[in-house]
Formats: sequence, structure tokens, C-alpha cells
Amino acid sequence: MIAEPGDGERDVNVNETFHEQTDDELSERELKQIEADDQAIQTILLGESIESYFYRFLKLMNDLKRNKHFPEKIACNLKFLNNLKPEWSRYVTIVHQTKDLHTADYTQLYDFLKYNQKEVDELKAKRIAKIQDPLALMANSSNPYASPAPRSITIESEFLETTNNKS
Repeated sequence: MIAEPGDGERDVNVNETFHEQTDDELSERELKQIEADDQAIQTILLGESIESYFYRFLKLMNDLKRNKHFPEKIACNLKFLNNLKPEWSRYVTIVHQTKDLHTADYTQLYDFLKYNQKEVDELKAKRIAKIQDPLALMANSSNPYASPAPRSITIESEFLETTNNKS
């Protein structure tokens, strides 16, 4: 018989099928999958680091070279810069203004960005702190219940005369 909701007197039989495995009991493939899952969760929660992004981009460029596809430097540089996370937009703009993307190498661009990593991390931490602090969020928002200020509209009398004469 199925137990009714709220029936605390009735015992429900549960088979013990859950067993926590140790690393020794897991296969190499399962351990690698767990490690990959952990890295994916970290990336989702913290965002991809500039190092991780650069090495992924470097692998892509090496794969292209291995397959005898040699894109122009500017195409590589623009692809590298335009796919960075939004918090890097200030430095991407600086790179566009100060570097010659036709002759620079994406490793040089990475070095410049990496040099500014600390500043980007500080700005990101401030943004996260502002989002997570409800009092700071309320201090920066306007009162949704306040009525908007009345606006006055002045109409030129010449405009009214010309539109009335056309009728």
C-alpha cells in the first residue's frame, strides 16, 4: 500500500543502493570525468581565467598550423581580443589604440593583458561585492514608488498658428 502524504506513522522501506566509492574503486576514466566536472563547475562559478583562455586559443592556433592553415596576424589578434570576457573590454580598447594589430603577435597581446590581470580582478571583485551586498544595491537604486517629476512642455505659438491655418 502507498503511504499517504502526512502519514508519519507508516514505515517506508528504502533499499540501501547508494554506496560512496573511494578513489581506489573508481576507474581511471571515472576519475578523469570527475576532475573534468570539477573544473567545469569552477569555470562556471568563477569564470575562465585569462591563462586558461590563452592556452585554449594557443591550442586552436597550433591545430590550425598543423593543418596547414595560416590565418593573417590581424585575424588571429582580432579573434583573440574579441572573444575575451566583458571585464577585459577596457584593456581590449587600449590594445586597439596602442598596438599595431597587423604586426603584433597574440602572445604579445596576452603579455599586456596578463600584466593588467590584478586590476581586472579588483574591478571584478568590486562588482561582485556590489551585487552581493543588498544594502549597497538599494543605495544605488532609485525608489520605484516615487512619482516622476512633472515636466512642462512649451509649444511655439508660430507652430500652432501654421498648423491651424492649414486645416
